[in-house]
Amino acid sequence: MRERILKMTSKFFKRRRCRLCAETLPEFLCKTAQALRASASLQKAIAMAADDTTGPLGEEARMVSRLASSGVDMSSALKVLGERVPEREILIFVESTIALRAAGASMSEMIEKIAEISAARIEVRGRIDAQNAQNKYQAVILGAMPWLMLMALSLIHYDYVSPLLNFRSGRAILAAAFVLQLLGFLSLKKLFKEDD
Repeated sequence: MRERILKMTSKFFKRRRCRLCAETLPEFLCKTAQALRASASLQKAIAMAADDTTGPLGEEARMVSRLASSGVDMSSALKVLGERVPEREILIFVESTIALRAAGASMSEMIEKIAEISAARIEVRGRIDAQNAQNKYQAVILGAMPWLMLMALSLIHYDYVSPLLNFRSGRAILAAAFVLQLLGFLSLKKLFKEDD
């Protein structure tokens, strides 16, 4: 049980760290593109942008810079970043940077485009998360409403709900309603989990 709790908390914090990295990626990429336009190498540009970036992405970028300065190929150092922070935006940056380095294309323009795309994706993700949160709260309220009404009616006018509570058929109806509502809740939970 203890290992499972540790595993769940570790997974939660890793997912949170990856999300924070993805949210600061557009700013980091803009700084990297500016350094590349100023004729810095990719390694130096990443190091300069990492110094200006706070949070987990700055730490990860400094790690990439340290790996590259210790003799590891820049492509391999970027792959390590992709493995440590498996967010789509960062993987797009890593793969496209490796491909364009091999092709010898203009890095600053490509990194600016990735920054624009990442910012747009983060904005859309924020809207989707807000809509999902609203839908979850609506589901909870709508699920609790019949039971709250049953309790209120039993306090206000017990004669209205006494057949449901005192007779076997009434309790069977309540049990069936509870089971159906539980099945609906579980299917909605599965649906929201697939959206994440």
